[in-house]
Amino acid sequence: MRTLGLHLFASVKGGVGKSTLTVLVAKLLTDQGRSPVVLDADLLGSSMADGLQLCAPVVPEREGSPDYFAAPTEQWHGLAETRSLRDSRKHWWTERASEAEAETRVPAPPYLNDIVLFPGARSNQEYRVDAMLWRSTHDDGVRYLPSSPLRDDALQIAPYLTGNHPHFAWARRLAWILEALVTQNPSLTDIVIDLPPGTWGMAHETLVLAGSMTAPLPRGYPQWHDELHWTIASTIVTTADRNDRLLAMEYWLDARRKIPMLGILVNRSLESQVELRASIREDLPGPLRGLGIEDEVRFVPQLGDSLGRVFVDGDLRIDSSHRDVAEMLRVVHRGESHG
Repeated sequence: MRTLGLHLFASVKGGVGKSTLTVLVAKLLTDQGRSPVVLDADLLGSSMADGLQLCAPVVPEREGSPDYFAAPTEQWHGLAETRSLRDSRKHWWTERASEAEAETRVPAPPYLNDIVLFPGARSNQEYRVDAMLWRSTHDDGVRYLPSSPLRDDALQIAPYLTGNHPHFAWARRLAWILEALVTQNPSLTDIVIDLPPGTWGMAHETLVLAGSMTAPLPRGYPQWHDELHWTIASTIVTTADRNDRLLAMEYWLDARRKIPMLGILVNRSLESQVELRASIREDLPGPLRGLGIEDEVRFVPQLGDSLGRVFVDGDLRIDSSHRDVAEMLRVVHRGESHG
């Protein structure tokens, strides 16, 4: 039976370091000899495609459009060419006179948006998702599937976030994207997902899906239980700020009834853990105090300038301080299983 790690990062609000931790976990996994893919599912936020120095894959064309059914070329555009493709895609959207015309397959570079909107179930086909994966200019072994930073792409994908699609439509589509990644890429060991801020809609659906993947899924979803063993590490990221922390704690306490492997992590903590745990205990409803719930909260300290500059420098080089928090981040080590 094949074992894969699934790591998810959610939050109540933006600016808590969720995307930075996503990149860090992926880097730590490669540091352990694993082969992760990062899914940038923050589809209405800033994109890793712009924040990191990522190079888009070379995708063959068919009849003037990207052929996303073609096998991987194992070639990537340079950084300057990738950014030029991004600008060309933006101009393509600008030239579209109507939404109907925009239904034509949009040009490269490929984004997660393209795969989400592809109606694979109707044609009994699926894009070659493995051919759409980006890489860093330094090619550190991490593969990325970024979301589009373009406004028109965001407008196309918005119904998945605003509830105009049937309930859990996003979760079903994501499940089939994961299925494609797993079947098309035998060397894949881990999938790391950066979710949009907010504990509702697609973020909540994804966490519920992850909480269900160790058992048979409902009809219409992939059936992995006889072939795959998923090791799940779902995390709500918060800061020490009480306005953020209180809402994150409330969601965590409520949601973990359905998502038992859901954890909560205080990022960039400057306070002592003893003092912060005491504050968390005071915020708990009276009946829950004294049960030691605050001891389940994990903390990641400020890890220096390198981590805070990931999206300024466009990359992160792993050092000893990052490795020291691998267990805190529930990075799955070879031969071990963390729930």
